[in-house]
Amino acid sequence: MKTITAKKSLDLMKDMSKFYSYHQIQKDPSHIEFGWIEVDSVSWDGPVVIARDSQNPEWNNATTLEDYKTFFYRLTTLEPSDFVLRWEGSLRELKMFWKSTHPAAPKDQYEFIMKLALLIENGTKFKMYNKNYDIFRIKSGEKNEKSGDKT
Repeated sequence: MKTITAKKSLDLMKDMSKFYSYHQIQKDPSHIEFGWIEVDSVSWDGPVVIARDSQNPEWNNATTLEDYKTFFYRLTTLEPSDFVLRWEGSLRELKMFWKSTHPAAPKDQYEFIMKLALLIENGTKFKMYNKNYDIFRIKSGEKNEKSGDKT
């Protein structure tokens, strides 16, 4: 995780073409649909995950770490730390498990999910699908003038 100044956070936000927030709809007591919706901005009250496209800056985006945690849990039914404990070092098993439980998913989604768990849990940045994923936090005590957030 990178700690940055409030000014740097504003510069980063200028580079973002889209902002996303986790969203879910409870269709009935046993069925929840979930995913991402586009929003006008993200809050810097906590860490923010930035995904920069290495080939097309128009695909740069940001969302809060908390939203990624919620999305991750909804997708895997595990906290990122538990997922890492269960699957790290067992990627072949994870691949087979993921393929059997998510047959319509992209064939390498299991790898993305593991890297996402490590990003959320340890701040381990990664590159996949032409995007560089990293976590940023505003330096304690500074204020982001655009959003009014003070950390």
